Amino acid sequence: MSTWTPVQPSSRAVQQSFVNARVHEINRGSGNLRSDTIQAFLNDPTLGPRLKGYSSSKKRAFCEDAFDRLTRTLQSRDLTINFKAASWFTTENPYNSYAQMYERAIKGGRMILDDSDAKNPANIRVAADDRVTFPTSWAGAQPALQRGQQGAVTLSPQGPSTQQIMGRMMAGRNLVPAGQIPQNVLNPVPLAGQHSGYESANAKFDPKTKQVFAALNYGRRPHGSSTEYGNSYFILSDKFKTDAVYFPEDTFYASGANLQVTYHTLGAIFLKAKPQMRQEIVKSCFDDVRLPDTSDGSFLMEAHIFQPLLFAGGISAIVLEPANAQIVTNAKTFCRKWNVKLSVPGQFEFKGK
Repeated sequence: MSTWTPVQPSSRAVQQSFVNARVHEINRGSGNLRSDTIQAFLNDPTLGPRLKGYSSSKKRAFCEDAFDRLTRTLQSRDLTINFKAASWFTTENPYNSYAQMYERAIKGGRMILDDSDAKNPANIRVAADDRVTFPTSWAGAQPALQRGQQGAVTLSPQGPSTQQIMGRMMAGRNLVPAGQIPQNVLNPVPLAGQHSGYESANAKFDPKTKQVFAALNYGRRPHGSSTEYGNSYFILSDKFKTDAVYFPEDTFYASGANLQVTYHTLGAIFLKAKPQMRQEIVKSCFDDVRLPDTSDGSFLMEAHIFQPLLFAGGISAIVLEPANAQIVTNAKTFCRKWNVKLSVPGQFEFKGK
């Protein structure tokens, strides 16, 4: 059995290498993303008819302006993480950072995932996360090391290759295409109890390099981006927006990294979105309608953050669902400790310190 221990280069260096490579790659094609999105505006059954009677040049000018306005509007919307108040604040929260699934699975020097969450079976979840993170073009040159193999993947000071980045960040054996049932993506390990256990087959995988899943509350929904994950939510610091990658819909069901857009190309999320989500974007960002709460993942606008989410400076506010006195007290303690604003809509606001 292998144990996981931190190695060099650091998790943060690997994340920065991923962001530098992937964001640059997407932004390099920003011209095509812009022109293709403008064409999508013209063909859209909601937006297109609004341009009736315009000349071709006026239609083009309108859509160019619309792309820029949509980008600015989305950039201004809150970056959020929904959560369940009882899970976070029934007892006083002792942590200083937000841990994603892979970090939480590190116990006793090993990262072991299990199937205890019926909505996230380990093989399926890992396959989905890898698929939406890495373009298929990155996977062509060299496979990740399997456990038991000799050798190591190192990141050069001159800049790592995309395959070297994957060698540290990819939890599964390979990229599983959307629609294909993931099997043997991970190595099974025996666990006591009723749930199956798994660990990465990649000898160099670093759990701390994986993304934090957040979402852009583009519709200004009253209980955050998606009530599927709870009716309370964190509003994250704007500093995370620039280096995040964004997706239309819940990435558990997404086709792959081809759906990614960046902060600077956020308007192109309209191009990547399905028709039902395009309608939501038009209502919220063009018609200034505040959208109602939803738990439907097809309306989610995900944002993947590839850096540590420390509570100190990482969270600007908490919007808490109505809760009992103990939960509110513990939430206030948390907010006082980390200088975070707290509000229960219709009841009170607390300014942190």
